[in-house]
Amino acid sequence: MGDIQKNYDLAKEVYAEYGVDNDEALVQLTGLNLSIHCWQGDAVGGFETPERLPGSNETMKVVLGEQQQHEEEGCPPIPAEVIDALMAARETAESNMFARQAVMKIISDLDEYPAAVLWLYDNERRYIEAMDAMGERLAAERGA
Repeated sequence: MGDIQKNYDLAKEVYAEYGVDNDEALVQLTGLNLSIHCWQGDAVGGFETPERLPGSNETMKVVLGEQQQHEEEGCPPIPAEVIDALMAARETAESNMFARQAVMKIISDLDEYPAAVLWLYDNERRYIEAMDAMGERLAAERGA
């Protein structure tokens, strides 16, 4: 038996001590779509040059710096269709939303947002800004 299986079996025993039936929990989770987001900008950009940045925190500074630069330069707002498309991709729970290429594939496969797909390809450096716009819309819809 491998280490992973041993550790899993040990964890099941610990959870059982607290009254948790791990096998039943896994059955209940079957079919549940779950999207876990991480805040690493290297999934979005920052490695476009041959020189690798020291780490994801440095990459995030580059990505956020680019976003701030776009805002300062007076770029047009993110189109509503792009935000709609990002929200639709998010609802599928098929990918981490910071995995830009995977999200763009999801949107493309939806066939409802052709202009959004083109905008995202043409404006890949504004992806984080588009994600922020989606977050702002979600917050507004929730009354936050």
